[in-house]
Amino acid sequence: MRRSRAPLTAGVVALVVLTLVLGVLAASGRRDARVSHSSRVFLFGDSLALQASPYWLDLMHKAGFNAEQGSIAGTNTCDWFDTMRRIRDSYRPTVVVFAFGGNAITPCMLDARGHSLVGAAFDKKFHDDTERALTIFGPAAHVYLVSPPAMFDGDDRFAPTYQAIAASHSNVSFVDGGRILTPGRIWQKTLPCNPGEACNGPTVNGTRTVVVRAPDRVHFCPVKTAFGAPCPVYSPGGYRYALTIFDALRRAP
Repeated sequence: MRRSRAPLTAGVVALVVLTLVLGVLAASGRRDARVSHSSRVFLFGDSLALQASPYWLDLMHKAGFNAEQGSIAGTNTCDWFDTMRRIRDSYRPTVVVFAFGGNAITPCMLDARGHSLVGAAFDKKFHDDTERALTIFGPAAHVYLVSPPAMFDGDDRFAPTYQAIAASHSNVSFVDGGRILTPGRIWQKTLPCNPGEACNGPTVNGTRTVVVRAPDRVHFCPVKTAFGAPCPVYSPGGYRYALTIFDALRRAP
């Protein structure tokens, strides 16, 4: 995810990373008509999904799900329409996850003058692009719309949009991507350590913590990295975002 008001330099573009990884195993776990171990699950997303993807794939793999993902830093839904059609026809997913947010730096998110869409124009484009993506997969696939965790600047447009769309489609579910990272939709830099997790954050009110947001306050990597570059260390925030998405799929009613 990239805030639309920040420019994207040519050097940064070179660091945008496309990750498409396949995990196929069988194991035990909770099943239902929407998500089961016979499901083919594909996740589309931006840089937040990219930073979480190694953990999400590992969780899905170990639980026995068939799962692939594609994520590119700086993208939004409209950048993926052609790829979505190819994935629909080749992989034929029965479960699809969309995890996009505030990027407005690629051509499909610019206005006629080449400026990033903002305000109502951005909101309408984000809504309409999500609806268009749903038509690509049709009613045969169940779609999960994952909102980003709460942002440091209070920008929380995406959860209401995803919630409204999910409410209007019987085959679409909403997932609060901040359920673990930003409970109550409140931005936090650190959270308590999980059992067995290396605590890389300060002690807060007597509790050891991990750093879950990046120095830029948007992403998850606890150390400074170039936009789109892989996180070189364990990312507690990336893991928690991945776990949120995994839990939503695993616990689907």
